[in-house]
Amino acid sequence: MRFDVLRRFAEDRRGNVAMYFGLAAIPLIFAMGMAVDYGNNARKWSQLNAAADAAALAAVTPAMMAASDATAQTAATDIFTGQANAISNIVPGSLSVNPQIQDNGLIRKVDVYYTAQIYNIFGGILGQQTMPVSGHAQANGATPPNVDFYLLLDTSPSMAIPADQNGINTMVQNTRSQQDGSTTGCAFACHEYNPAADNLGNPNGEDNYALARNLGLTLRIDMVGQATAAMVGSAISTMNQNTTNYGWTPSYRIAIDSFDAYNPSTRTSIRQLFPLTSNLNSLQSSLNASPSPIQVMEVYSNNNICTATQTTTSHGVTTTTCTAWQGNSDTDTDIDDALNSLNNSSSPYYIPNPGTGASGSQPAEVLMIVTDGVEDETVASVTAGTPSGNRQQAPIAFNSNVPSTATCAAIKARGIKIAILYTTYYPLDNGSTGSWYDRFIYQFQRNGTDQIGPALMNNCASPGLFYQVSVGQNISAALVTLFQMALQSSHLTQ
Repeated sequence: MRFDVLRRFAEDRRGNVAMYFGLAAIPLIFAMGMAVDYGNNARKWSQLNAAADAAALAAVTPAMMAASDATAQTAATDIFTGQANAISNIVPGSLSVNPQIQDNGLIRKVDVYYTAQIYNIFGGILGQQTMPVSGHAQANGATPPNVDFYLLLDTSPSMAIPADQNGINTMVQNTRSQQDGSTTGCAFACHEYNPAADNLGNPNGEDNYALARNLGLTLRIDMVGQATAAMVGSAISTMNQNTTNYGWTPSYRIAIDSFDAYNPSTRTSIRQLFPLTSNLNSLQSSLNASPSPIQVMEVYSNNNICTATQTTTSHGVTTTTCTAWQGNSDTDTDIDDALNSLNNSSSPYYIPNPGTGASGSQPAEVLMIVTDGVEDETVASVTAGTPSGNRQQAPIAFNSNVPSTATCAAIKARGIKIAILYTTYYPLDNGSTGSWYDRFIYQFQRNGTDQIGPALMNNCASPGLFYQVSVGQNISAALVTLFQMALQSSHLTQ
């Protein structure tokens, strides 16, 4: 009987489920607890990561970019702890945050590292009361740079071409007598003050500059003057915009010089119009004056500039009488000498070495050149096809005593950016009339191939800072665009 009972008990399967469930309950409870705690802690971890992101971003806000690293670190710490302390189940005293800030010129990189302990809901069952978590967030910010702009304007006679095709045609029609009665005339308003010495047959002794003014024509140099005022206006509005967007106003200073004929009194081809100034409102007001302070250089006695020895007045124009030794042999666009003056530490027009543009550093610096790209200078020797003697007319750095390419490279090597607005040298003839242009400039624009612009772009301008504008196009818009390009380049490369 006893054995039957034992046998039946051993063969009875009705309690298997309960037994197996009881055996499996322990790991199931552990698994469920771990899943619940992991899901809960993952949510807390996500919230802590969001707090770290907010902390990193707080250190690169416009206001913080203008503040010290210590102030930005405090702001990041306060933002993180303020948000993290609102998260439940964080073990008191376990929260740690470490904002790290690195400044490189205008760029700030912020890394926020944190650690914390989170209570486990099933800690009693799991035998582990808390779970450690950690995280990292990063943010970058940039401060608008302080920038000094040195605007160098070509005011040589070739910049006295009318601003559009209609003006060019008008000048040609009204100067036919200057070409011995031929059907062509002179489109340039460049024969100033003392036209008799040019032997061009100007009616009533009127020079071409006075003629252009009497005809009411707008010249390219007029457009350059308007463009300069527009660029200064853009600088003012950009500073105001940075104040609104970044909470910090960068400092822009602007100097305006012209380069033309060599001046024996200063031993340079630079003529300072406005020294470096931060008072841009006053500068813009001066540039908007009438007549504009930016004019074509004065050329005397057949384009020879010299020191004053005697003055006479004829046709309402005061003329300075010069002696031959004081002249410059009609070389009126010495780009090489102008650039060398800007790069020579002993020159009064020297551009000093730039800084990063960040607060506490020297400003970043940009040399902006507006030119038609053709040099007219005295050199040691010239190549065939250029004017006789030691006078050269050619694209920049074609052949000279101190090549512009070397000077441009030296300026850029000091960290100064060079931005060039090329006001296209307009081909006034077609290579068949035998004019001055045809004999000496046409060779660089033959068959529609312009060697002048590429020479400026490839040999002198910094990468991405070359802009070309042709006859009839908006020089003001072009110069403002180039200014913004140069400013953005200074911002991105710090």
